[in-house]
Amino acid sequence: MSTLDQSTESLPQRSRAVRAVPKPRHGDATNLYVGSLHPSVTDADLAQRFSPFGTILSAKVMLNIHTGESRGMGFVKFDNKDSAIAALQALHRATVNGQRILVRFADARADYH
Repeated sequence: MSTLDQSTESLPQRSRAVRAVPKPRHGDATNLYVGSLHPSVTDADLAQRFSPFGTILSAKVMLNIHTGESRGMGFVKFDNKDSAIAALQALHRATVNGQRILVRFADARADYH
């Protein structure tokens, strides 16, 4: 056995099926940011899509204050962090209304434009 074979033998194997959940940088782990929303997605649509993962305290699509049109992003707040993590893992990069959404922990200090 070569030294290369011996050195890689003890390395841990990575699982491609399990995706690490990022930790929230600032804020709480129950509030999710949802980006790249199709303009037709409503608060009710957002709540319905995320509700299989737990009790939702609020689901809100952000609207332009001048036009009332969707800004293409929203927030979903769960009653516990396990539900939020499950939703993040299942729905990040899922297709909603023909558009791939992005889900991550909301950052309380971010300025969402």
